[in-house]
Amino acid sequence: MIKLQSSSLIILDLDDTLYSEREFERSGFRAILDTLDVAHTVLLDDLLEMSIQGQDVFAHLNFDEHLRHVALAIYRQHQPTISLYPDAALFIEQALASDCTLAIATEGRSITQRNKILALGLEDKISHVLISDEVGHRKIEPEFFSDLQALVQQQTCVMIGDNPVKDFVIPNSHSWDTYMLTDRGNNVHSQDVSVDNSYRAQHVIHSFNEFTFTG
Repeated sequence: MIKLQSSSLIILDLDDTLYSEREFERSGFRAILDTLDVAHTVLLDDLLEMSIQGQDVFAHLNFDEHLRHVALAIYRQHQPTISLYPDAALFIEQALASDCTLAIATEGRSITQRNKILALGLEDKISHVLISDEVGHRKIEPEFFSDLQALVQQQTCVMIGDNPVKDFVIPNSHSWDTYMLTDRGNNVHSQDVSVDNSYRAQHVIHSFNEFTFTG
């Protein structure tokens, strides 16, 4: 077991760390089909498989430029049907019980990421939310984490994510403890990428169940 210090600041990535981003895709595609009343012409599973293969879903739907913009707005703004991974949900409860401060660090549009946090029931459990659209910086820029600097100086800091391209480089530069959660088999972004060692997490885990808390 990996022991984390009680009263730590734990920064969590959102997509494919706490829940499956493919689940969000499915929810978004369903919202598009239902809203535009084309659910009877195409199978939801077919759209998801096309997305996994990197194909143009909107071309398959024969959407013109206007409908593409409408569909994208629906996708980005809909209230998603998603759920936390069970081990992530348990970890969050254990962290809170151990007086840890939880933060989310995620890239994306404000409304989309906020809707995800709400759908996952995290709005009252997360003390700080960093979204690139709101912060004005990407995760690979030091300024992204500026709002946490006061907390970082007072608490042990842990970063848990899944993407070696962007989740760990700045936390590593601050000597925070970094953990990469391995792909559960359905991640949107591959972990099989060539990056400098400064981008790689210090530790690799396969489940949140590997953590325990100590006083």
